[in-house]
Amino acid sequence: MSGNKLNQKGYLLMESIFSWLLIQACICLYIPLMSHLLVIVQQEKEAVELQRVVYEQVMMIKEEGRVDSTWQTAGMTFVIKERNENAYKGIVVYGDKKEAAIQLQSFQINQ
Repeated sequence: MSGNKLNQKGYLLMESIFSWLLIQACICLYIPLMSHLLVIVQQEKEAVELQRVVYEQVMMIKEEGRVDSTWQTAGMTFVIKERNENAYKGIVVYGDKKEAAIQLQSFQINQ
């Protein structure tokens, strides 16, 4: 019987080492995945914020006929430039790494 107890202790040690390695493997896979997803979420937030600034500037052109030169929101600063090409008015919004442009044809609705 004493030999049987020694084998059980060996199995417990092997089982605990295997469990520890399994937990470490899960953690090593989980942390890079979550950090990658957080980077993607941050990039998408910046893209949405950029498009929101474009929308706000279009509404400002529609209502007031002017464009701001800079726009600061959510800790980010955007540079806005007005663009006139071939009798079309447009704006370009520059973010940190991205830019968005829109060309306006008319605010009149044809009926």
